[in-house]
Amino acid sequence: MGMKEQLLLKMVSELGPDDVVDLVQMILPKVMDSMDAQERGNFLRKLIETGLSTALEGMDRQERADLMNATLPVLLREFPLEELDILGLFGDMAK
Repeated sequence: MGMKEQLLLKMVSELGPDDVVDLVQMILPKVMDSMDAQERGNFLRKLIETGLSTALEGMDRQERADLMNATLPVLLREFPLEELDILGLFGDMAK
């Protein structure tokens, strides 16, 4: 691990969750400004794929359901529901 990573990990380890959220809100727009729409999509997909399991670790089924119920309205507001293939998605999950 490089020096930048070590310094960043040390700094983040001393922050509380609200501080980390504030930091992300400050940094994310700067990161997004340097990307086109496709790069943003790839970045977000990778962030979700690699970070979600870590974020959910230790949460039981009910806690995960509660979280989904709390965050789903935000997701539904941001994504075009009429263009989503919900049936296809759930069909693929059954395979």
